[in-house]
Amino acid sequence: MDGQNLRDIAELGPAETGRLLMFRAFDPEEPDADVPDPYYGGDEGFHEVLAMVERTCDGIVDALRRLRLG
Repeated sequence: MDGQNLRDIAELGPAETGRLLMFRAFDPEEPDADVPDPYYGGDEGFHEVLAMVERTCDGIVDALRRLRLG
């Protein structure tokens, strides 16, 4: 899902969006940015997206731990 998809869902109303977040809301470097399509960046594009996904997943795990520990 990209930013346009989120905006489209938000137009349906708050009940539809609920607690919906962009994946990169948990990215410490660029919160709420879209995940780019690595296809157009060659090999380096894939490496950059992998690094982005890994650090964002770390952020998601940290957020879940905080929720659990309350």
